[in-house]
Amino acid sequence: MLKHLFFSSFLFFSSSLTAQVFDHMLDLLKESPYGFSMIDLAITAEDVEDFHSIDIQKEYYYQQFGEIEQTENKIADFLSGIGTNERDLVERISNRLAEMANELVEVSGRETAWIHLHAFIPTSFFDLSNWHIDGYYYSITDPSELVYKFVYTLQGPSTLFYPLPKGKRKEVSKHLFDRNYMHTFCSTGSAIHSNINQGVVFLAGKKETAALHSEPPIQENRLFFSVVPCSKKQLEMLKNKIVKFYPK
Repeated sequence: MLKHLFFSSFLFFSSSLTAQVFDHMLDLLKESPYGFSMIDLAITAEDVEDFHSIDIQKEYYYQQFGEIEQTENKIADFLSGIGTNERDLVERISNRLAEMANELVEVSGRETAWIHLHAFIPTSFFDLSNWHIDGYYYSITDPSELVYKFVYTLQGPSTLFYPLPKGKRKEVSKHLFDRNYMHTFCSTGSAIHSNINQGVVFLAGKKETAALHSEPPIQENRLFFSVVPCSKKQLEMLKNKIVKFYPK
């Protein structure tokens, strides 16, 4: 079950997440200067043990565009392919992640979703942080519509988020493609990351509101899960964009 709670200068959610609560969280995100919210996922000790038991022997990613009813089977195939993982473990984890994805689609009120899993092995590539914002995953016709992503890290370090004040956004937007500048800039403040019990919902799209985030340094295996709820029409636009970044 997803949970919610408002907390301090950024958002943290921690009681039952209904469609009404989810809408309220998005309304708060519109006003948030940072564009991200932590969500308590009610992760159990058994879940944590399972997540940490996943064997990852290679970097590999998996994309799913719609076909929500097939999520559990598709995730099971992915987990079986990244390492030596027992069938019972694979079934438990794929069931848990499918449950998360289905609940997010339901409470968002949207028809379907883009689901992504990415397994990493240790790499030095992110020792220099990759601070960025996500642009629009698909075109929107209503300027008030929010474009957002849910992310959760099952194993290894979680995604870093920087609480960027509105007054600094214009300056930072000039340097988003200067990785060295952004690494230095974000090192002067406190990056925020979720713990094993938390997921994050963050805004994409507008530079004025989208969340500034980066992959963490990856010095151990990492498994990352994300969901973007959307309409079926939006999914087709999203797919055309995403396949350019993640070619077969």
